[in-house]
Amino acid sequence: MRAIAQNNYLLWRSPLNLLALPDEDKMTNSTAQITGTENEQYNLISVLYHLLNGATTYNKYIQDAEQSGDRELAEFFREIQQQSTQCADRAKELLTRRMGERQAVAT
Repeated sequence: MRAIAQNNYLLWRSPLNLLALPDEDKMTNSTAQITGTENEQYNLISVLYHLLNGATTYNKYIQDAEQSGDRELAEFFREIQQQSTQCADRAKELLTRRMGERQAVAT
């Protein structure tokens, strides 16, 4: 994965997708101030949303490939769907742990 700065956004290239995230220098705690949510938690929630959304979208691509009889393409989309789901599971673990740590500090 690598980051590319472009128009005040960091573009993260990964095998799964391309996410556009606001440049950290431009955010300077604005997410936390506006939403009451730490930037790290907000970012994890955003990544989790996009991974799950992608996994759902890939299901349509799988169906399209199967309907056209392209087994190779259907398998490719299944692999990407599985990778997205695995990354989403990891994001959920990271988010759960960080929210638990945050709650422990608050008490």
